[in-house]
Amino acid sequence: MSRFDMYSVRYPLLPLKNVVIFPRNVVTLLVGRTRSIQAVEDAMSRDRRIVVTAHKDPENDDPRPDDLHPVGTLAEIVSVERQQGSNIQVVLEGICRVDIMQFDHTRPFYTVRAEPAHEDDYRVEEAQALIQIVRDLASKYSETKAKINADVLEMIVQTTDPSHLADLLTTQLISDAPRRQAYLENLNPINRLELLAIHLTGEVEIADLEQRIKNRVREQIDKNQREYYLREQLKAIHDELSGEGGNEMEALREKIRERNLPEPVSERLLKEVSRLERMPSVSAEATVVRNYIDIALALPWTEQSDDVLDLDRAEAILNADHYGLEAVKERIIEFLAVRKLTADQSGTMGAAILCLVGPPGVGKTSLGQSIASAMGRKFVRVSLGGVRDEAEIRGHRRTYIGAFPGRIIGAMKTAGTLNPVILLDEIDKMSSDYRGDPASAMLE
Repeated sequence: MSRFDMYSVRYPLLPLKNVVIFPRNVVTLLVGRTRSIQAVEDAMSRDRRIVVTAHKDPENDDPRPDDLHPVGTLAEIVSVERQQGSNIQVVLEGICRVDIMQFDHTRPFYTVRAEPAHEDDYRVEEAQALIQIVRDLASKYSETKAKINADVLEMIVQTTDPSHLADLLTTQLISDAPRRQAYLENLNPINRLELLAIHLTGEVEIADLEQRIKNRVREQIDKNQREYYLREQLKAIHDELSGEGGNEMEALREKIRERNLPEPVSERLLKEVSRLERMPSVSAEATVVRNYIDIALALPWTEQSDDVLDLDRAEAILNADHYGLEAVKERIIEFLAVRKLTADQSGTMGAAILCLVGPPGVGKTSLGQSIASAMGRKFVRVSLGGVRDEAEIRGHRRTYIGAFPGRIIGAMKTAGTLNPVILLDEIDKMSSDYRGDPASAMLE
C-alpha cells in the first residue's frame, strides 16, 4: 500500500439495493442492516459524508466489492431519525459522482477511497440549444403524460447547467435502477441530455397516441349513448301516443330476424323499419311503408310444399273428381310422370304451364284443384277476366296510397308457399287500354 493510499481520505460505504442517487438529489432512505447503520453512524461522527452505490444484483443481501457498481455518489447526510425497532431513517443529498478506487475491510462495514469523476467538456452553444429542446419536451411531457411537480418544473426552466438538468430529469423520468445507474456512469452531459430528449419524445408521442385513442373511444361511447338516449326517448313518445304500441318497432325487428329471410331482404326490411320509426304515425307515407313491411313479411320466402309424385294416387284423384275427360286426364298423368322421372334422376324442373281450353263449365278450374291435390300442393285461383291494367299483374308503385302487389304475388301470399298451383282463370278475357297491356306483363 502506498503512502498516498494510507493517508488519503476514506468514506463509509452505504450499499443500496434498488436506489441510485444523483448529485443535488435529495433522497429519504430506511436503513435496517447492521453494517449499513454502523456506516451511517460513523459518517455522522465525522463530516456527515458517505459514499452510496447500487448493488449489481438486488437480491444479494451480503454484497462483496465485486457485487457493487464501481461508480457511485458522494452524499451528505442531512438528517437521521430513529424508527421503531432498530431501523433508522436517513435523508441524503447527493454531492458529486465518484469512482470507487479501493475497499477497506478492516471495519464491520466497508470504507472506500473515492475520487471525484470528472465530466467531459462540451460546447456551450450546443448545450444551450439542447437545453431549450429538452425544456420544451419536458413541458409537453408534463402536460400530456404525467404532471411534473411545479417546483421541479421551475428548476428545469431556470437551470443552465446541462449536467444538473440531465440529473434532475433522470430522477423524474427514469425509475428503472439499471438505467439510472447507466446515466450515473455516463460522464458526458450532452449525451445524457440527448438520451433524455429521445426518451421524452417517445413518451410524448405515446401520450398523444393514447389521447387520440381515448378521444375516439369517448366519441364512440358518446355517440352510442346519444343514440340509446334518443331511441329510449322515441320509445317513450310512442308509448305515450299509442299505449303499448311503443314497442311495435322492436317487435317488427324481432319478427324480421326470426323469419330467417334472405340477407338482402332482411337488410332492406330493417332499413324500412328504421324509416318508419322516424315518421309520424299519422302520415300517409308511414302507412305505405308499414303496408310494404307487412306484405313482405307475409310472403313465403322459404316455405314450400313437398311434391307427392304418386301416379296411381294422382289417377285415382282425377277419376274421383271428374267423369270422362280421358284425354285431358291422360295428358295430366303424362305431365306428372315427366316430373317424377326428372326428380328420380336428381334433376330440377322449373315451373311448367298447362293450358286448359274449353267452354265454361267443363271442369277446367276443378282440374286445377285436382292437380294440386294430387301433387300435395296449395291451390290458388286468380281470375283475370276483364283485367286491363298491367299494374294488376306487376303490382303498383309504392308511391301510391293503397298500393298493393300484383295478382301473382298476392296468390303466393294467399297460398303461403313458394310453389303453389296457380290457376290463371279467364286469361283470354284480358284486355288492354291506355294504361298498358296486362298480357305483355304476363310474359314476365
